Order: sequence, then C-alpha cells, then structure tokens
Amino acid sequence: MALADYREHTSYHLDIMTLVNNEGEAFDMRGLFLQCFINESIYDNFLSGEVIFVDSLGLFEKIKFSGQESLRIRFYQPTGTGQPTHEDDIIDKVFRIYKIGDNKRIDQNTQTVSCRFASPELLDAKRKRISQSFKGEVLSLAAKIAEDYLDISNDPSSISGTLQPGFEWRTPASEEHQVIIPNWTVQNTINWLCSKAQANDYSSSPLDSYFFYQTANGNFRINSIREMFTSESATATFYYTDVGNEYNQAPLGYDNTNPEDPSTIGPGSGRRILDYYIASTSSVLDATVSGFFGSKLVTINNTGKYYSERTYDYLERFFSKSKGERGLDDEPLIRLEPETLYIGARQGQVTADTTTEGTYNTYKALNKYPDAYHLLMNQSEFVNDDKGIVRSVNGSAHFGGQQMRQATAQLMKFHTTQCLISTRTDISCGQVINLRIPLPLPDATGLKREQQFHDGRHLITNIQWMFNQHICNTNIVCMKDSLQNNLETTPAKYVGGLPDEDGA
Repeated sequence: MALADYREHTSYHLDIMTLVNNEGEAFDMRGLFLQCFINESIYDNFLSGEVIFVDSLGLFEKIKFSGQESLRIRFYQPTGTGQPTHEDDIIDKVFRIYKIGDNKRIDQNTQTVSCRFASPELLDAKRKRISQSFKGEVLSLAAKIAEDYLDISNDPSSISGTLQPGFEWRTPASEEHQVIIPNWTVQNTINWLCSKAQANDYSSSPLDSYFFYQTANGNFRINSIREMFTSESATATFYYTDVGNEYNQAPLGYDNTNPEDPSTIGPGSGRRILDYYIASTSSVLDATVSGFFGSKLVTINNTGKYYSERTYDYLERFFSKSKGERGLDDEPLIRLEPETLYIGARQGQVTADTTTEGTYNTYKALNKYPDAYHLLMNQSEFVNDDKGIVRSVNGSAHFGGQQMRQATAQLMKFHTTQCLISTRTDISCGQVINLRIPLPLPDATGLKREQQFHDGRHLITNIQWMFNQHICNTNIVCMKDSLQNNLETTPAKYVGGLPDEDGA
C-alpha cells in the first residue's frame, strides 16, 4: 500500500480504503485495488470516481457486491517535516458505490471488477422530486432545499469534520423572490436556483455566476466566480521547470513562498508543474457566436405588456468597475481595438525586415457584434401581489443575467490549461493559483514576468486524483482570467462608477 515519501513529487499516503456492505461487514481494500480516480469540479454538484479491485481470494463473493456498499477513502500528501499532516490538508470522504461492472478474468485464479462511486447525496438529489412554491432569496432557498432533502447542514458549528455533509461556504442572501418548482429533481432545482441568482440590478457582472459543488478536502459550497477570484488568501504558486534545472534535482518546500529562491528549499513534495497542456489559448469564432464578446437580449414583459432590448459588451461587463473593483485583472484576453487584417508580402533575404503588401480589410472590435448571439426571454415582475411586493424570480430578466451566465460559461473555456502537479490534497476547485511557466527559450531569465504569456492567475475548475499502489497523479484544469502581457499598446478603457488611475 502507498506510503508517503516527501522526496517524490507523486508520493502520497493512503490511510484508509475500507468497503462496507449493507450487512455491516467491513473489508480493508488498500492492498486489493489497482487504480482509483476521484473527480471534483465546479460544474458537478457532487464528487465522483471509480476504483478497480483485483481479487484472487474469492473476496467478491464474500462481499456480495450489489452497488449498495459504502467506501471510505482517506489519503494525504507528505510533509517531510516530521509533523503530522493538518486535518485541513487531508482528503477523507465516504462514498456510495452505485455501479459494478467491467468484471474481467485475468487468469485461472484472478479477476478484476470496476466500482463506480459518488457522494451519497447524489442518489437522493436525482431520485427525490419537488413540487412546491417557495418565497425567499434564491440562494438561501437552494441551501434550505439541500438541507431538507439531502441533509447538507447549513450550520457550520454543527459540522464535525468533512465526513458530515455541510456547507463550508455559502453566499449571503439578498432580495426575496417567489418561485414555483414544478416536479423537478432536487439537483435540477438547486442548479436552477443558482442560475437565477444572477443580475438583480444593472451593476451585476458576469462574475456573479453562482455554482453549487462539493470539494474533496472541504465540504459543499455555493459561491460565485467573483468570490473565487477575490479569495486571495488561498492563492499559491505552482511552477514548471525543465528536468535539467537545478531546482528539479531536490525536493522543494511544502510551504515555501518563493520556489525559485534556493534558500527557501525545504522538505515536502512542493508545488511543481510536472507537465502541462494548454488546451485552448483562444477560440474566437466559438466565443463570438456563443455570446462571450457580445449579445443581444429581448425581454417580453408579461406584466406590463411591453418588450425591451439589452446589449451586452465584453469590455463593459467583465472589466467594469461599477462595484468599486475591476471584475478581473487589468488586461483582457483579446485585442479590443478595431481589427485590421494585413496582407503578408513575399519576403527577400533572411536578414531583411518582414514586410506587408497593404491592408486586406478593417473590422470593428470583437466586442462590437451583439447580433452574433440573440436571447429571447419572458419576464413577470410580480406574483399574485397587487401591491408589487413579492417579486417573481424572472422579474430581473431584463438586467441580462442569462447573457452574463452564457458569457461566463464561454470565458471558462476560452483560455484553459491542464497541469499534472505534485501530489496535493490541500487544493480545491474554486481556488485561484499562480502558474509560473517560463518561455521555451535557452535563456528567458532576462524577460520580465509580465511579458510571459501563460504566467499569472488561474482559477481551478476541475481536479482529478488518480492513484495506485505507488503514486498519486494530481491533474487540474484551470482557466485564465486575463493576460499579463498586454496585447495592445492602448490602455483599455473601463466603464462604471470609478475612474481609472489615469482619470479616464
């Protein structure tokens, strides 16, 4: 079974892998599994995974596998300090096995079986339905439904450890609404309420998109992209170095603040990017036709019997300072000046300057095409209330909440990076990290950090821990919020309440 060795970047310690059937019979599976996957994502409400067991002792018959067993998994990263790993840095969860399959005979005396598992709350979220009218703030309703139907506690003081489901973080309540749930599953209801929590006024941003998800080393959360990005206390730096780099020859610090400074090297597996793959740097066509850069919303008001139009602009909404802060970092992911396409000329000598043969055409900036994506929505301001007090959950549709959520979904796919990092059990989705990926040049040390294209802040959206008897590969997918190397020489102009530093 796996024992932690801080000198190895993929080392980990598997403390518990215990399977219990419905009769209460427990089995230690640490020496019987071939491979295990645990998946976490802000797009998935619950943790899920798969484990492959091998049997040459007839154990499967004794367990009586039926897809109704529980599986507890507890593992953690090495510290190398001689001190025990802090409980906040340990993954310790109880899962429900829900599918048994892929039973294969290896030889006369050996067979394997695959078990799919997920958080126990997943099954109830899919098999329980709600037909009810509610009054209240939609995020509070989502949390209350999770407590009533899934036993996810709303009281942090009543939660003891991560084995008991509860909300680790929940966005505060705001305006009350009236909602009617028409025989939806609990999972659909919670996700729908989170989608309706956006854009209750004109100052709302696409970053006010809310997600309900579970973390492996924490608990359940309901929070927004804005809250994820502003949680600077959780920011850590992960860095990529070549195999020949001197810092790659020694174990790096568990809690060192500057991995590039040899004086800070200490014990622990470090925060190393062992490999990376940039899945998407830019997808302009998809982003244009899917409402990332601009869109138009037509809202039909059933109460007042009129319709309204609203356009959305990438620069205005993502980088607005109307709430006293920029939505993201300073530099957008695209050029926001008008596009000029040039015609490349035939080139002469290698030493001569590269030239063009003039202009092909000039187009408006990417964010100036709202007709590329249209939305049509119905709006009802009030519900059975002639005094205009009880608001419908769709009463704020004309503020463009659906436009902004659509734009946020495209932002999270626009510039994404996949990384294989040192074994870490102290990270979670919704956490902002710094990636240090130097340029692929013989000597890039003279370049400023802000000139390096893929460096900077990234938001973790997916994590997969994939481990076997010896190693644990921690794979993350993260999105970039902005570019440090400004694409344009012209400073971006921001709209909203506060002026830029230059007074614009």
